[in-house]
Amino acid sequence: MKDLCHILLLLMCVAISSDTAHAYKISAKQIYAPPPRPAQPVHLVPQKMARLDITSRVTGAHTIYICDMGFKDINLENGVVTVCCPPDWSIFTYNPATHLIFRQPFDTYEGFLLKDIATWTGHQINDKKVSFDNKTEYLGQSAKHYQTGPEVMKEARRRIAAHEARDGEPGFVESTNISLPYKTDNSLHAERLLKRMYGLPEAQGLPVYVKYKRVSGDDCEFYKTRSIALCPLDPAAYKIPTDYKASATIQNVINSQNASSAADLMEGFSDLGI
Repeated sequence: MKDLCHILLLLMCVAISSDTAHAYKISAKQIYAPPPRPAQPVHLVPQKMARLDITSRVTGAHTIYICDMGFKDINLENGVVTVCCPPDWSIFTYNPATHLIFRQPFDTYEGFLLKDIATWTGHQINDKKVSFDNKTEYLGQSAKHYQTGPEVMKEARRRIAAHEARDGEPGFVESTNISLPYKTDNSLHAERLLKRMYGLPEAQGLPVYVKYKRVSGDDCEFYKTRSIALCPLDPAAYKIPTDYKASATIQNVINSQNASSAADLMEGFSDLGI
């Protein structure tokens, strides 16, 4: 009996020692385990806006900004600014020199005096149908080249012979278009607006270079992008002035001591071949 008691007591001691050792191992593991690895830092790519420096045969040098916040055009010749932003995409053209502003709905926007220019010169190129020709590059960007078919030249010659058009009538139109280097959800609106603003032919992508050939055979650069770059987003750039006086017409916004008038834009178009 005494031996049995000794055996039971010995087994109890072994069990207690085993449980204690196990508990110690868990505790030590918990205490000395390396701390959890911190989450990798999230490197947020800062919002960008595409900047295009362009030259229009009609209105001169411009700087254009495109991003998710909208579209902005600065006419470097006269300082007039055009801004178009979601959600309604109304177009605001304003003159910092005179503090006049003019608003136009997106669906009825006709461009930067393009209606006046078409009336004055008797022709335009945004009504010429262009089709895909080949893939190319422009300023390091993948691009697509579009051009009109022979029917456009034939029609231009007929119009001139019938005295329905002037000698400067375009008979062949080419357009080089890219996808924006910074693709945005609103890029399609920006592309549509740019084509309307500068009177460019409809084709997929953002126009970067447009030229035409007159019936006489002379080549004319109509719209040329000089540089394409990405720059940090500046929300203030798309702020529309709220203290400017509303103008009844866009011509009043453009006409000022610092901005070319419609008549100034028309003057000399015969020399330009427009």
